[in-house]
Amino acid sequence: MFVDEMQDMDEHQYQILEMLFFDGGNTKSVYQRIGDKNQAIFNGEIKLDEIWINREIVKEINGSHRLSPLNARLTNTFSLTKSNVVGLNSDSKIKPILLVYTLANKEQLIAHYTSIINKLAEDGLFPETSSKSISVVAWVTRKKDDETQITLPSYYPNYSREQKKPKSECNCLAQYLIFFEQTNNSLKPIASNIKNAILKSLRVANIKDDDEKLFKESTFKKLLQEKSTLDEKVVKFEKNIYLWSINVMRGNHKHVLGEIQAYIISIFSEFFSQYTPCNNFLYDNYVINDISVATEIEDCNLIFNTVHGVKGQTHLATLYLESFYNSEYESTQMSEVFSGLSSLELISTVENEITQLKGEIIELNILGKPGSKTREKKIITLNNRIDNIKKYSKMLYVGFSRPTHLLAFAVEENRFNELAINEDVWDVAYI
Repeated sequence: MFVDEMQDMDEHQYQILEMLFFDGGNTKSVYQRIGDKNQAIFNGEIKLDEIWINREIVKEINGSHRLSPLNARLTNTFSLTKSNVVGLNSDSKIKPILLVYTLANKEQLIAHYTSIINKLAEDGLFPETSSKSISVVAWVTRKKDDETQITLPSYYPNYSREQKKPKSECNCLAQYLIFFEQTNNSLKPIASNIKNAILKSLRVANIKDDDEKLFKESTFKKLLQEKSTLDEKVVKFEKNIYLWSINVMRGNHKHVLGEIQAYIISIFSEFFSQYTPCNNFLYDNYVINDISVATEIEDCNLIFNTVHGVKGQTHLATLYLESFYNSEYESTQMSEVFSGLSSLELISTVENEITQLKGEIIELNILGKPGSKTREKKIITLNNRIDNIKKYSKMLYVGFSRPTHLLAFAVEENRFNELAINEDVWDVAYI
């Protein structure tokens, strides 16, 4: 039993797997759990509790064919585990870039990023063609009422969260093959869309089941089962959905569109011959430049997304935009790490302070002196600080570990001036 992305399991999922396949070490199953605890972010949340407990024997797989040695060195500083990723991508020699902006010129940042990409391509350091995306990511993508609180729309005002939302109801068949959630390599979103498209073709024609209700997936499968022998049509239906989903993910939209059109026509012909499929629904064209929010600046296609949304993806280039989250920015909450410490070292420093305060509390209580309450409050603050370090570390680790070539991070000038940047690690560019 192989479980991938183990870090994304919730407590109940973890316990079910442990009971079924480990059983306190008594099972006969060969049960391997694979994942990276540094990437425990999903469903809009960041997991801090240690649900996944290591066994006595742990096999570390540290080599990354995605990351260059330079990008791996930087990403490792935000790791919350003692093992470091080894960058095996020898194709890239590009040092990570800090893009320093001001409140006045922040909207010029995206254009500057694309000019860097174009220059790297001209110099032969950046592939001119690739299937990998050139991305812009941020933790917070919702616009704030206070314009001084920077989020993704502050840099790129045309960005809209609504543009990213998949449509559950589309106007034509082609649209169903375009609007679906693309947050990982799962086929489920596009498979669901294709099934919805087939059912929509029946709704448009006002076709109902034996109970005079509009068809849903279960009643449509029941129709296939009852009208065929040995469920062959249900099996074929599921196989078709799988193959169509694979081909959409590979970019073969036109081929899939033609096959689904033919399939819907065959369904009408076999089961609903008294009805005619809607030509507008089947054959209307729908064109969009990119499935994710995309823009074109100086011939460079950019895809905008949240850090959560790009988890698991591989990019050619990634620009991570600092954003305002819980009254902090990444560059302020993690200033010590940007200035040279690692996340683990920073946490250790805070833990040592907590240990010292606990010792002082014991001593004060023995002597009957005041001051314990103040120190107890400070310990609570420091524990919250550790939690925040872990949250920000995981977000930065996920964002920084996406690109094969260019990694860039945007920081506002006043916050940049508070950092002690190592220029052996970063190139600094001012907007």
